[in-house]
Amino acid sequence: MEVAKKVKLILIFGIRHRWEHQFVEPLRTVFHVEIVYFNSGVGKMGLPEFLRRLNKKIQDEGIGVAVFNVDFFSNIDYLLINSIQIPYKWLLAHDDPTHHVRNSITAIQAQVDGIIVADPVSEL
Repeated sequence: MEVAKKVKLILIFGIRHRWEHQFVEPLRTVFHVEIVYFNSGVGKMGLPEFLRRLNKKIQDEGIGVAVFNVDFFSNIDYLLINSIQIPYKWLLAHDDPTHHVRNSITAIQAQVDGIIVADPVSEL
């Protein structure tokens, strides 16, 4: 019996979150997961270099899916998402009612493939 190779997924968080483990561990059963922290990456090398390295990593490692955490870190918007070259892009919005307008604009302008919402009353 041949075991299917896991698809590589990169999570792009603005900052570290105490709930990360609860979100990431179930994903690891299906995907090979890597995490990148936007805030610390840009702080260390600046935005252009961060984007260059991230796109190179995606290409070199054959990463096929990116999940962008858009809540409470407004710099992860459609302009940033559109600058990442990857086959599939998803948004993670865990507090959508607070940021619904911005999340909707981001999702539409970035033409994402899917949206993960942790809020039961979300309209995304």
